[in-house]
Amino acid sequence: MKTVPVLCDAFLATFLHFFTFFYMLPCNFVPNRRFLKVQYYILFNTTLVIASCFLSWIEPKIFVIAMRGIQMIDGKIVLVLGIIGFVTICYELLRRKEQLYWVYGLTGFIISIIAGMEFYSFYQNQYSGGAGIYLAALGGVQLTGSYVVVLFQESKQKASRS
Repeated sequence: MKTVPVLCDAFLATFLHFFTFFYMLPCNFVPNRRFLKVQYYILFNTTLVIASCFLSWIEPKIFVIAMRGIQMIDGKIVLVLGIIGFVTICYELLRRKEQLYWVYGLTGFIISIIAGMEFYSFYQNQYSGGAGIYLAALGGVQLTGSYVVVLFQESKQKASRS
């Protein structure tokens, strides 16, 4: 009976992972905005981080109970960081501003560090990680990567103007 939630978590994780690739389709409908595609990518990744907190982070074994991210303090911290990133990107999309990319880089970096510490803790205690911790790590790395992409694009545009 306990395999049904695990299968649902695995299905949701697979769906969200494949949805990442389809989300990066070109969006040229607003020509005056430079980083619109990156903003939608950040919006998806913050949603991915928020959803990961409600999935299982520790898979059940013989003497280990299953725990979701929201049940652990690290999952709550990741959830708060994901909500901060989500509110910030929604503000940027609604106000058509492109200036708060450092927030996503910082939140993504902190989420990646928390996920790395969880992976190390799971390795020490021989727990198996659930789908949620992998999605949180994926979202954190992608948020940090999108910040790096924005930095390179801005430096490239400044170099071409000179």
